[in-house]
Amino acid sequence: MTTSFPSKAIDVTFNVLGYIPVVSSFSGAGRQLYGVIKAIAGIAIAIIVALGAGTAMPGIASHLLLSGCLHIIRGQVEKYPFIGNLACISVHDKKKFIGNS
Repeated sequence: MTTSFPSKAIDVTFNVLGYIPVVSSFSGAGRQLYGVIKAIAGIAIAIIVALGAGTAMPGIASHLLLSGCLHIIRGQVEKYPFIGNLACISVHDKKKFIGNS
């Protein structure tokens, strides 16, 4: 599943803002809202697929739902200055080290 350009740009922007201690408290709330929007879109697409109207969209629905939930969780962690920043940096750096960035 490829991510569209605007979505990737938003993710990168939230990642950068999430590393700045006080700014991350505000960007974390924005990331949570973004996650809620993605999760709702995933649920809506899943309903369309369940009704039989969208046969090529199950992968998109699950991707949006999972991505939305992960944004909500990470946004909640980022709201705590310093501790949240260290947690996000360690997880993001670990993903890069493993090769799943």
